[in-house]
Amino acid sequence: MRRRLGGAILTGVICTGLVVADQKKEIPKREPVAVEKATGAVEKTSVAPVNRRLIVYYLHGTARCFTCKKFESLTKKVMDESFGEEIKKGRMEYRVINVDKKENGHYVQDYQLYSKSVVLSDVLDGKQTRWKNLDHIWEKVRDEDAYKKYIRDQVASYLKN
Repeated sequence: MRRRLGGAILTGVICTGLVVADQKKEIPKREPVAVEKATGAVEKTSVAPVNRRLIVYYLHGTARCFTCKKFESLTKKVMDESFGEEIKKGRMEYRVINVDKKENGHYVQDYQLYSKSVVLSDVLDGKQTRWKNLDHIWEKVRDEDAYKKYIRDQVASYLKN
């Protein structure tokens, strides 16, 4: 185990690179809705904030090796296969970001990145409320099933909270 982890860390050092979002989407604000009162009168009221979205980032640098590309493809596969409906409904997004681009450099500090990473970001009303770096991707990437299960379980767990 120690030898595999050392290899993963060495690979991470060799492949150092971080991700930044190529596209940014603003979460639309919900408009007040008409609610009929018991008296028959109609009143506009605000709806409780339902503008929650989970963004799954794959953050990488410009220089990308086979393993770096595998992170991206496996993560996308999990997102499409396991969370396609949530993505269609706008509850989730998957973004691939090159953190070496000037406009994306802030992700390195924002998420304390030191290598390629998959980061979960919970956004409520356009503001990030919490985030998590899935830092075991390097240990799991050699076993496709274990990697996909790890991503799927982490995302599902994050959605529940």
